Amino acid sequence: METTQKRYIFFLQLQSLDQCPEYFVLAKLFARKGFQLVPVDMEELSALTQDKNNFLLVLTLNLTAFRKFNLKRKKFINFALKSRKLSLFHLNSFGEIKELNNSYTIKGYKTLSPPVKYQKLVDLVEEYYLERVTKEEKWPGGRRARLPEMNG
Repeated sequence: METTQKRYIFFLQLQSLDQCPEYFVLAKLFARKGFQLVPVDMEELSALTQDKNNFLLVLTLNLTAFRKFNLKRKKFINFALKSRKLSLFHLNSFGEIKELNNSYTIKGYKTLSPPVKYQKLVDLVEEYYLERVTKEEKWPGGRRARLPEMNG
């Protein structure tokens, strides 16, 4: 699929990349699909997600990462999800966050729990990304109404 724009996914750094070997595995898998996995911290994320829908991948596989994520989530991520500036893909060892899984207010929260193959996660993100892009390009209205022809 040829696109003129860069396809990228933000990866929220909750610890240094040296302590997160999953990042490098996921970066290779996303690169095969034509995505670039960009590591960001919370300050960079809030600056980069000003006006459009972005995609964020978060891994909380240990208690320290989960605590850091919850602090950051309450400061910025909840608001960004509700205003649809952000779509969150969360690989979480501690179950889904019920506050984020409210389908009436937040549409962009997808959660997976380990063990999950990273390829499945990459495929899910790609499917959702392509669905989002085609949805933005599709005209929301129907066809123009026509009056019945009157013969006679």
